[in-house]
Amino acid sequence: RKEYSQAWILALLELQKVCKKVKDASWFSSLVIFTICFVGLAIGVDTDRTMACTRRGWKDESFDVDKCEKDELSAAVEVISQVIFTLEAFVKIMAEGLEPSKYFTDKKDGAWNSLDFFIVAIGFVELTGADIQIFPVVVLRLLRLLRVFRLAKTMPRLRAIVEALIGSMSVVGWICILILVFNFIFGCISIFFLGRNDPVHFGTVPRAMFSMMRIETLDSWDTILYVAFYGCANYPAGYDLLSKKEAVKCDDSFGAGWVGAAYLFGVVIMGAYVLPTVLIGIVSISFEEAKQRAQATQELLEKISHVNMHATEHLPAFFAPGRMEI
Repeated sequence: RKEYSQAWILALLELQKVCKKVKDASWFSSLVIFTICFVGLAIGVDTDRTMACTRRGWKDESFDVDKCEKDELSAAVEVISQVIFTLEAFVKIMAEGLEPSKYFTDKKDGAWNSLDFFIVAIGFVELTGADIQIFPVVVLRLLRLLRVFRLAKTMPRLRAIVEALIGSMSVVGWICILILVFNFIFGCISIFFLGRNDPVHFGTVPRAMFSMMRIETLDSWDTILYVAFYGCANYPAGYDLLSKKEAVKCDDSFGAGWVGAAYLFGVVIMGAYVLPTVLIGIVSISFEEAKQRAQATQELLEKISHVNMHATEHLPAFFAPGRMEI
């Protein structure tokens, strides 16, 4: 039994060497990148064709949408890409040798590898063609788009950007909470200050919050400005046109004049310029930190490779394959 287990371990180590060579080979990386790009184009063409068939089915009830959706070329592309992605996952798992769990737990590539494995697993679910309620066809088609997202892993610069965005999500979340609090506070102030004059935009808290977002995005915010400046009764375009669908009327019109204009200008400056600039600055800082971490990791790997190369040259007997005993 000992010899039997030793033979299996030796065979596994030999397979590990082969898989490592394949994993580090430039042609293998190029093959994966080409497959991802080609599959992305195929998904776009297939999605456009499917939607065209669906629209035709809406207009003509006698048209068989299922026959239109069947495409042998698309099916062949799915199978070939699934084989390549499965082979990639197998090679990378076997390259870890006696510790295949490192494929998922590696600090640098563990999260990306987990995403790759999930995409491969979803691909097998889709290839079965079974009507699974947990994974409807629409969900499976949306998950196919994750294959295009794998380009971020193969391209270092794009990967750095994605990792910077993911790393800054926690801070971005707090900035979004700050924007929400800002809109709530100024929305309530607008209700007290402009609510009687403009119940369409500031009659309730939800309307005021929505109007704050509209002002901050500069989406026809001049309408709100004119109503606040002139008063709802003197609004040049006619306030009844705004309130026709809202079932509210201009009962208490007063123009805030330049005071109202200054207030809304302040909201524009804070909401449309200051807070977004803070958000962009945080993302930029996170990107720079991610870039520095990536450079430090690359320098460390180069130093380790340099040390291993010199150690192998000066101590060939120590690193000889036959020296290892099991």
